[in-house]
Amino acid sequence: EPTAAGEWSFAVDHPWYNEGAGRRYAAGLTLNYAHKPFVLGLLKGGGFSEQRDIITHQLITHLDVAASFLDRVLVTASLPVVWVTRSDSVDQGVAVGDPRLGITGRGLGQPYKDPISMSFGIQLWLPLRGMIASVPDTVSDQSARFLPRLILGGVWKKLLWSSTLGLLIRPEARAIVSVPGISTGQAGRAGTELQLGLAASYFDQ
Repeated sequence: EPTAAGEWSFAVDHPWYNEGAGRRYAAGLTLNYAHKPFVLGLLKGGGFSEQRDIITHQLITHLDVAASFLDRVLVTASLPVVWVTRSDSVDQGVAVGDPRLGITGRGLGQPYKDPISMSFGIQLWLPLRGMIASVPDTVSDQSARFLPRLILGGVWKKLLWSSTLGLLIRPEARAIVSVPGISTGQAGRAGTELQLGLAASYFDQ
C-alpha cells in the first residue's frame, strides 16, 4: 500500500498540509511487483515448508490523489489496478482492487518544518467483491477494512524522519485450498494486525 500522493516516502507516511500559499492538490502513480505473495506450506517443528505457490507473480498499479484543506486536513484516495496475477493454476487478467479512502488531521507542529509533529488519521478500504460479483477474490477482500493511525514526524537539522503506529482492523478471512497428497484442504487466515513504520532521509531545504 503506497503512501498518499505528494509524500516523500512510498512506504511510511509523512503527511503534507497546504500551509499559506502552498500546494493544495497532488496526484501520483506507483507500480508494485510481488513475487510469491501467497504460498501454501506446512508448519513443522517451528519451521515452514513451502509446498506450492497460490500466486507466484502479481503486478499492481496504484492511482493516487490527495487534497489538503485549512492547513490541517489531508484527504486521500487510492485505486489499485491489478495487471497480472499468475501462478501454475491462476492466470488472471486485468482487475480493479478495493479502493482506499483516507483522512488525516494535524494535531501538533508542521511535518516539514518542526522537529516533531503529530497527526491522526484513518483509512477505509471498500470491498468491491461484496458489491460486484465479477471482481476476483485474488484482488478484493470479503469485507471493509479500517486503519486508524498515529503519525509522528518532523525535521531535525538535516534529518527528515517519520514514524507510524496503526491497527488494521478487519474481520478474519480464510482461504481454503485443496492439496493432493497432503490433505483434503488447508486453511490460511488473515485478520487484525498491528502496523509499525519508521523512515528517515537527508533533507536540505
